[in-house]
Amino acid sequence: EPFATALKNLNKKNPPKFDAADSASATLKGIKALAELCSEDGACQKRIADLGVLSLLRRILLGDDYEKLAAIEAYDASRIREVQDKNVSTSNDSSNDTTSDPSSVRVPPAAHIRRHAGRLVTILSLLPNSKKEIISDDVWCKWLEECASGRVPCNDLKLKSYCRLTLLNVFCSEDPNTGSTSDEYPDSKSEYKRKCPQFGDALFLLNPELPLEVHLDNNGHEISRKKFKDDCCTEEGGDSETGDAPSNRAKYTPPLMDVVFVHGLRGGPFNSWRIADDKSSTTKAGLVESIDEDAGKEGTCWPREWLSADFPQARFLTVKYKTNLTQWTGASLPLQEVSSMLLRKLIAAGIGSRPVVFVTHSMGGLVVKQMLYQAKLNNYDKFLNNTNGLVFYSCPHFGSRLADMPWRMGLVFRPAPSIGELRSGSPRLVELNDFVRQRHSKGLLNVLSFSETQVTPIVEGYGGWALRMEIVPIESAYPGYGELVVLASTDHINSCKPVNKNDPSYADTLAFLEKILKSRLKESES
Repeated sequence: EPFATALKNLNKKNPPKFDAADSASATLKGIKALAELCSEDGACQKRIADLGVLSLLRRILLGDDYEKLAAIEAYDASRIREVQDKNVSTSNDSSNDTTSDPSSVRVPPAAHIRRHAGRLVTILSLLPNSKKEIISDDVWCKWLEECASGRVPCNDLKLKSYCRLTLLNVFCSEDPNTGSTSDEYPDSKSEYKRKCPQFGDALFLLNPELPLEVHLDNNGHEISRKKFKDDCCTEEGGDSETGDAPSNRAKYTPPLMDVVFVHGLRGGPFNSWRIADDKSSTTKAGLVESIDEDAGKEGTCWPREWLSADFPQARFLTVKYKTNLTQWTGASLPLQEVSSMLLRKLIAAGIGSRPVVFVTHSMGGLVVKQMLYQAKLNNYDKFLNNTNGLVFYSCPHFGSRLADMPWRMGLVFRPAPSIGELRSGSPRLVELNDFVRQRHSKGLLNVLSFSETQVTPIVEGYGGWALRMEIVPIESAYPGYGELVVLASTDHINSCKPVNKNDPSYADTLAFLEKILKSRLKESES
């Protein structure tokens, strides 16, 4: 019994008190663990769905239990404090008991709980029985639509994306009894025809507030409006026949292109693409993997805020995958495993059914190059041929100096497996670069590369001692083909974080996308 010792030593006369924050923290850990366990395990998904986990997740998403508990605790604490203040005034007792201070009541992480609950709902929404359960619940459908479109206080970008992806999985016009679990690998000959797009874990929509139809592919998949009931997505004055809110009532324009953002080492699906305060991290201390978490303006995302307005012809997605600088900070998958996982997810979601451009940072560029190589080996011709452009921000095409650090530093850092694959002169990196070079030379692929020019702090210690380096030098950032933009006074972390719209790291990428779209439209006309 893992809790036998703790229970034996428990003081039954004066048991420890658990508040709303403690309960919420335990719930958060449980939901995160379930999502991690089941994200790639179809049997696990079916098992927990059969046990009724959707009912719990619905309560967490739609309810405000922890907020109410915290409010009650704060009220009770304020009442106790009032009584104590009266006693102090009469007895001149100078007690400093802070347990009754309302300001000491901890706030439960309700927003984080909802985010991870939304992730688990998205994972389970690919199951036939889960689809039926969600479809039959009008209140839940309406909340999902309102959260995705921003009509309820739902400011978390990941949660908004999870809500939209759940609706896409549930309401695509396909018999729910033919659904499949997310761990199936698509058939190379019919990966875009045999089923509706399946949006599983690891994918995010950068504009989830757009109508459902915008996020589908171009293969005739439609939203079943018979199942997508009127009250699922209408508000007062909405169109009851189409189920669209007034703001979305106008006929939508199908996207002409997909733009997929792929982060690098220690990056994230949204954090990596923040708007920068400045272009250098040299004033910040600590490990580079910690710096990236704080770089840029919190809550900003330039693909969502700028690019979606300046390039409305595209649909914008971003992906996530596990990556760490060292083995001290958690699991990190090798390059080939990451690429295989993302390729499967992207094809299942219909990416590649229309022209697609990948925008990458650091190791993300190598992940995409490996994906294209695997697509060639597995005969995913549509995905390969519709990949028309690659944008590389500080991509170590020929290796990184970070991976070339002396072995003694390896004793401190314990480099993750993915870092070991970035050593200079790696035959694998040369092979991948030659593969992409051939496609570029044949006119099948456009390439735009950005290079950093400043050192990035790796470790800073006591007394001003510091280890800094240019993580990806220009000779590795330029693959030997395509366009190259050298970013002045910019380090590795901020190479993909423009300061404003005139920053070359944004303006040149926008011009690159416009050029590719214009070329594709000209080809289709001819």
